[in-house]
Amino acid sequence: MRNHPLRRAVVSALLGVVAASGQYFDLSTNGDGSVVYFTTQHARSQSNEPLQGRIYRFVDGRLELFAAREKDMPAPAVPGTLTLSNYYDLRFPSVSSDGGTIAFMGSRLCSGSAACAGVPLQASTIRLPDGGEIEVLGRVTVSPNGRYALREGGSPFVSSGVLNLETGVETETPAIDSAGFARGTRIADDGTLVKADGRIVLYNSGAARALTKSTEEEVSQAVIDAEARTIAYVSRWPTYPETAFTRLRILDIATSESRTLVEGLGEFAEPHISADGARVLFRSTCRFDDSGSVGPPQLFVVETDGSGLVQLTTAAEGVQSAVLSGDGLIAYAVTGLGRLIRIDVESEVETELIPRTVTASSAGLGSTAFAGPSAPGSLASLTGAGLVEEPLPASGFPLPERLGSFRLLLNGQPAPLLSVTPYEVIYQVPSELEGNPPGSAIELRIETSAQDYRSPFQPILVGATLAPALRPSVIPISGEYGSVGGYGFPLSLAADDEYRLVTVANPLSPGDIVHAYATGLGAVEPSVPTGEPAPIDGPVSRAILSFQCGTSWTGVPVLFAGLAPGFVGIYQVSLQIPAGLPRESSVPGVIQVSCRHLDERLYGGSFEFHFPIED
Repeated sequence: MRNHPLRRAVVSALLGVVAASGQYFDLSTNGDGSVVYFTTQHARSQSNEPLQGRIYRFVDGRLELFAAREKDMPAPAVPGTLTLSNYYDLRFPSVSSDGGTIAFMGSRLCSGSAACAGVPLQASTIRLPDGGEIEVLGRVTVSPNGRYALREGGSPFVSSGVLNLETGVETETPAIDSAGFARGTRIADDGTLVKADGRIVLYNSGAARALTKSTEEEVSQAVIDAEARTIAYVSRWPTYPETAFTRLRILDIATSESRTLVEGLGEFAEPHISADGARVLFRSTCRFDDSGSVGPPQLFVVETDGSGLVQLTTAAEGVQSAVLSGDGLIAYAVTGLGRLIRIDVESEVETELIPRTVTASSAGLGSTAFAGPSAPGSLASLTGAGLVEEPLPASGFPLPERLGSFRLLLNGQPAPLLSVTPYEVIYQVPSELEGNPPGSAIELRIETSAQDYRSPFQPILVGATLAPALRPSVIPISGEYGSVGGYGFPLSLAADDEYRLVTVANPLSPGDIVHAYATGLGAVEPSVPTGEPAPIDGPVSRAILSFQCGTSWTGVPVLFAGLAPGFVGIYQVSLQIPAGLPRESSVPGVIQVSCRHLDERLYGGSFEFHFPIED
């Protein structure tokens, strides 16, 4: 890993796969934007509240608690029997245009029995204009006019459906997973539901209508206007090089015709469409100028006729989530510093409602950039918001234990820091944690400056996590280097034998040597001091555990497995691709190499690489 293109690709992979983790989420606003609802787990300042979801709202500039429930977890009558809490952990407020109908979801805990696997754990409360309430299982989103409620079951034993709140009649729909939900309006005033799972499908009164083909584009995050005339969605072309980035498109429901609204060299996310279908709010990393550059996601609006593209935010820390009022005139957003802001779309005037609020994900080691807990010595990441006020990269080796005023402590042991941004820390898991048995508790604590701290909520600086087990995790390559259309896994970060990036434009050939990159392969010999890179010219540090790799038809020789020279906490696995490939592949243009360590007593030791290869 010596040349600069590969080094840039590693940095891009580290920074590109971490999801935002904010303090204020699930934003929902009414038709004129006069009220905004949101969820937070933060306790109010100078209170002893536990960390759990509560729903607040801003009304005429005043912060109000809208809904909260005290946790009630009874002691089991008999040890080992099923015990359920109340639905105390609140999320997902959804409000109608007139503010008269409001829904929110509560989650509960289940313990003490294997029967918990069959117990519904989410239920929603729908507050009606007449003061009545309806309780239903799953998550609920209300239509703009408040007549319909889209109910997402979220599990095999809770169905999904569209509930008519006036008649009480519910029409069952195909299963809807909240993880794939767009954050904007998904149900129109006549009960029409839009669903995007590779293609766009409309459901109305139980009838389904497909509007796009998954072979032509890969779609997600579809939202619909109140009158069920226009859909806005995020799209990706299915073939390289166009597949490298997403774009924003709209679809005319009457004609089933789609057209691109905005595109560029970057990513698009979280579209929101006004009630009349005339305006779309979205986040994008694109900079729509002659530079062709990308940056932290900012907030934009555009008219659905393609005119009036305006960048609403310029926050250096980027925007994590947003919402648009039904009339399209007011937007609310949460930035990477944990600020909640209100934006007048016409005048572009921004008003801060909540200043910087510091939070760190309590997932810690279990929420690494590489999809699994990392072993001591590996790189990992911690997400949050407001962690620092501006990005702070490490400038040399050994990696420092402090960047600016920021430190991360695991059981009191400082972690070497590769970089800190307002919303993410990339760090090396201290090798001193090797003595902690996998699954044992570890305290995670951050130290950071919050001078002139004015937030009405307490910062979250301490969390708990579990000591990681050996669990190798493959580093994916950023989408800007290409992907294979219709393929369900990201391609792996890899270099050929001349240390050139392996991409769709530079695929492997049968018989090639490839160097792939991962984390979590465990201890090496000789060891490398914490915070130091593996030597480039010195002796290589090989993984102590042996690994075996192969394809579905033959073994793949492992030439080397150990620390990647020149990097901290990243492992290199060098393989030789088989010279003879089968005539037919399950995924044309891709070779899958599966690896596992030979000590089956260790948990989570299997991992898979996916490389582009010439047919």
